[in-house]
Amino acid sequence: MSDVSDAFRSPEWTSEEWQSAWSIFVGRAYRCEGCGTMLMCTKGGVGNLEPICCGKPMAEVKRSKPDTRGY
Repeated sequence: MSDVSDAFRSPEWTSEEWQSAWSIFVGRAYRCEGCGTMLMCTKGGVGNLEPICCGKPMAEVKRSKPDTRGY
């Protein structure tokens, strides 16, 4: 029984450890190729985000480079 209690004595994660473990990132956007529905992650966390729409995985939308030509 001491093995179980020892596991709970370990310190909590620091904010840096949480941030390095996050696999769901704020600001990522996804688009359904079938119907055009958009999804944006507004809260980060640990886990796997696999958005599905119309029975198929949604595609991640990559940010385009900003126009820096100065029009």
